[in-house]
Amino acid sequence: MKENIFLLSETKALVAEERKNTHQIIVNLREIDRLQSYRDLHYPSLFQYLLVELGYSEGAAMRRITAARMTVELPVLDEKIAKGEISLSNVNLLKQFINEQEIATTEEKMALVDLVQGKSGNDAKAELRKLKAEREEKKKGSEDETKKKQTRTVVSDESDKDIRLHCSISKKTMEKLEKIQGLLAHKNRKITLAEVIDEMAEITLEKIDPARKKVTKTVTPIKSEKPTRTVPTQTVTELHIRANGHCENCGSVYLLEVHHKRPLCDEGGHELSNLLLLCHGCHRRESIKYFGYDKVASYNKKESADIDEATLLASIPRQIPFELLY
Repeated sequence: MKENIFLLSETKALVAEERKNTHQIIVNLREIDRLQSYRDLHYPSLFQYLLVELGYSEGAAMRRITAARMTVELPVLDEKIAKGEISLSNVNLLKQFINEQEIATTEEKMALVDLVQGKSGNDAKAELRKLKAEREEKKKGSEDETKKKQTRTVVSDESDKDIRLHCSISKKTMEKLEKIQGLLAHKNRKITLAEVIDEMAEITLEKIDPARKKVTKTVTPIKSEKPTRTVPTQTVTELHIRANGHCENCGSVYLLEVHHKRPLCDEGGHELSNLLLLCHGCHRRESIKYFGYDKVASYNKKESADIDEATLLASIPRQIPFELLY
């Protein structure tokens, strides 16, 4: 009898400790995400850090990342997670609903928190489904009926419609498309593969990928007292060739930038030995390490943490086995 009482008591204590540890993990991940510390271990994303370094499954990793970022968006969630008033699964359901329904105000988001806290996953889903139906019915009722009829009778020219294309391509061709996607991301951070194809994959890559240009001769830039901020084109080409068109820290091909190990403001120059080819995230992380987070954040506001699947795939180094990602 005493053994059973001890077993039950110990289990309850372990659950309390587990909840405490889970909350602390969320707190740590929030700070790791803010500073992008995972890049010090050569990971291109927080998702891959959790997946490979910490050994989480895909679902568990995404739940923790979403929870960490949602506590920034809604600080009240931090305390509720710590007290066990809302599960990580329900926080994820909350985030999905906010995105799908385009919930913008803090008041509406707080109402959703109250709606799902303390409920099981199934009950939370049922409540959100009910709310979604109510919102859609209300939206439908407010639509102009005349406009709806006009929309139904419009006949578009077939040539104006998008065509859904289904085809099989080789791994090499997919890598080319992702390479172009990363290069074009300088102009459009959310560029889709459809838009990349529109640029004509191979022709575009030949035109904008510095790694494909021939180096006629090595040019050693002359270090001046105050070098210009623009890195010579020839030096950029040599840098891309040295890095084989990949981030020299995490291996990503997405949004590559030139990083000065010693910044220009600290008497650094454009010598190849002072340069690294880094993706935008790793570039930002190195800047944080050198100048501090506050200075970097004040110079360049933190970009949105939301990223679409195509962008995520483009950031995945190919040396990491696919089975670790899906």
